[in-house]
Amino acid sequence: YFGVHQQMMAARKIEPIPGAQWTGIVSTIAIEMLEQGLVEGVVCVQNTPEDRFTPMPIIARNRAEILAAKVNKPTLSPNLSILEQIAEEEGIDADEADYEAEVELIAQQSDMPARRVRARLERQGQMDALRNQIVERKVIQKIVENANVTEKKVTPKEGDEHNEFAVYHNVVPVKNTDAIPEAKYDDKTPKGSAEEKYTSKNTEE
Repeated sequence: YFGVHQQMMAARKIEPIPGAQWTGIVSTIAIEMLEQGLVEGVVCVQNTPEDRFTPMPIIARNRAEILAAKVNKPTLSPNLSILEQIAEEEGIDADEADYEAEVELIAQQSDMPARRVRARLERQGQMDALRNQIVERKVIQKIVENANVTEKKVTPKEGDEHNEFAVYHNVVPVKNTDAIPEAKYDDKTPKGSAEEKYTSKNTEE
């Protein structure tokens, strides 16, 4: 259930990728974006060599790495660990000024002296968690600052016209109640019934 939306499309490959769960349409889109230079990497979830149900998030940088992540993994995946990998590659870390700013913010929110807040964090062994929070935020900020988002329609390559097709759509939540479609069928709930009273009450709320 996507809630209120403006447009939605379903897509599939005419010739599925062997071993893909949903014809490989998501993998195909990711590969096209990567090979056309629209992105530098794609966050994918592969599985560990020991267990195909153990997720292993990676930053895929070529076709083979994306295809190695095909098929859904019905389990929780630590995708945010990718941010730590980016931090290492980009040399991003938390310095003393970052700690002081974060502690000061916590102090303001909790109405406590900053010195007391820091002492409590150190005593409870939470400085590492604070460091991870700072690094994750700095990585996300760097990604956003360097992102150049453009809309580009994908055109089939020569010889691929009959094998796959482009997907171009948006799924955007809106608050405009006029966008909610009317009921397809007439309400035939009996007048005065418990069902009618329940429906009326929920509609008013």
